[in-house]
Amino acid sequence: MTKKTLQELLDATDPIWPHIQDWILQSSNHIVYYVSDKSKAESELEHYQVSLRAAFGAVIWETSGMLILNKWIKMLGSDGNNEIPSIKKWNDAYVKDYGIIVVGYDILGGFFALNAGKFQDHPGNVFYFAPDTLEWEDLEMGYTQFLNWLCMGNIVDFYQPYLWDGCFDESIQSDVTKGFHFYPPLWTKSDSRSRRLVPQTELWAMQQHIRKNIM
Repeated sequence: MTKKTLQELLDATDPIWPHIQDWILQSSNHIVYYVSDKSKAESELEHYQVSLRAAFGAVIWETSGMLILNKWIKMLGSDGNNEIPSIKKWNDAYVKDYGIIVVGYDILGGFFALNAGKFQDHPGNVFYFAPDTLEWEDLEMGYTQFLNWLCMGNIVDFYQPYLWDGCFDESIQSDVTKGFHFYPPLWTKSDSRSRRLVPQTELWAMQQHIRKNIM
């Protein structure tokens, strides 16, 4: 397949970003995004070969990350001057499975990824690595529908079993590079748990190790 030039990717008719901006403006999910550095976004857009008609491409080109629901969810964009790693940096450094592209994560230690061949069914769907099962779960949505759900959907219901009093106050004060490490872990049954913030990269590495070698 011939690789598209940056100009071809940028020249897409009907770019989706204005629609995404409308979703953000109408959202009650407390969304903030960092404006991208276009000189850095160019290489990431070319690497993933997505045009501005696609929400995936638009988020890479227009943002260097998004914070959703008081920092509960972080979506990756292109490289920028904030603490959220770029989508390419995250995947190059931490994802050893080339069949997925991690596109975001949450403060509970859950990760969102595009199916780029790892799962036989539903290529292009977003899968969720659930911290309560350590399994990849098909959200049955492509990236565009997933982003719309993050902006317009009731995502609090998605997390309802694991919310606690003051959880969003804690998340908004947290470092965007960290998530909660729970003890006992969420994949075990317990009536009470302690929690502390640790680097999100540590949560990813620990969970992948446990899933591969223990469970």
